[in-house]
Parts: sequence; C-alpha cells; structure tokens
Amino acid sequence: MIARLSGKVVDKLADRIVLDVNGVGYDVFLPASSLARIGPAGSALVVHTVTHVREDALLLFGFLGVDDKQLFETLTSVSGVGPKLALALLSGLPPKALRQAVAQRDLAALTAISGIGRKTAERLLVELRDRVGEPDMGESGPGGEASPFQDAVTALITLGYARPQAVVAVREAAGGLPPDAAPEQLVRRALGRLVSSRSGT
Repeated sequence: MIARLSGKVVDKLADRIVLDVNGVGYDVFLPASSLARIGPAGSALVVHTVTHVREDALLLFGFLGVDDKQLFETLTSVSGVGPKLALALLSGLPPKALRQAVAQRDLAALTAISGIGRKTAERLLVELRDRVGEPDMGESGPGGEASPFQDAVTALITLGYARPQAVVAVREAAGGLPPDAAPEQLVRRALGRLVSSRSGT
C-alpha cells in the first residue's frame, strides 16, 4: 500500500490534486481544509496517504499530517462510514473541531455536514466516544506556528461563537482566498456570513 508521497503539485481540482512523483501523476483526494492550504501548481508537497482498493478503482486519500490520516482511518472503521463519507466529515469539520464535536456530543455539528444523517451522526458519537480524544487546544500548525485558519477560529470563539460554528464559518470564508490569507481577513468574512445567517438574509 502507498503510505506517503512526495512530489510537486501538477493541478488542483475541487476535491483532489494531481501530484507528480518522479514523472508519475497520482490523483490524491484531500479534505477541503487541506486543499485550501496547498500552494499552486509547481509547489513541493508531501502527503500521508491511505490506499483504498475497490473492484473498479484504486483510490488515494491524502493528508498533510499523520494525525489527520489516523483520524480518517478511525472514521472509516465506523460501521456505514466509507472513505468518501469520512473525507466529507474532515472537509466539514477539521480534525480538532471534529474531536471537539465528538467530545461534546454535538449532534448538530455532525448533521450539518452534507451526507451525514441523524442516525449516522448518532452512530459516530457512540463508536468514537472512547476512541477520539479531546483536541489539544495548544496544537499548532506546520513549523510549530498557529495557522491563519486556527487564529481566525480562535478569534470567533473569543467573540462567543461555538467552535463547530466558528470552524464552518472560517472554512466558508476561506473559499476563494489564498492559503496565506491573514486571520483578520478570514474573521471579517466569517463574521459577515454568521451575521447574514443569523438575520436570515
């Protein structure tokens, strides 16, 4: 099985990248939050991968960190959760927020994700309760520094928003912005979405 790939980004698509490794192009599916952090074509990249073999295809799912990969594997061990649904979960709620939702038994945060119904969400909360620990609130981004995404989420929490709500708002705000967008820009856009949602406009 392919556990890790190191190469250059050839193309970025809506749900995956094409990664060139020594002249061979690999289609690698990634969570939306990870895709937003990947540089343009030509950027060097290392991804930790999970290989999923089907009768008609061999699919690669990639992650920027080992923790993300391990959480993905834990999700796919839950009855009824396949790799595509696990990827949707990690796209809707990045690892720290997902751990928080499980720890707090936040059913609403899970059912807000496309493809996750109430029964699946309840099963996830039951089966993951003792397998997914509380997130490390001091966890940092690559290089030991907090990412703009994390800074923006923290700012919204300070303003009184729940973590799952803040994560979703910042993820939506990041759409169309460069990966290195300033936290202040993410917060402004996220607040605009939260206020619009609250007012029903």
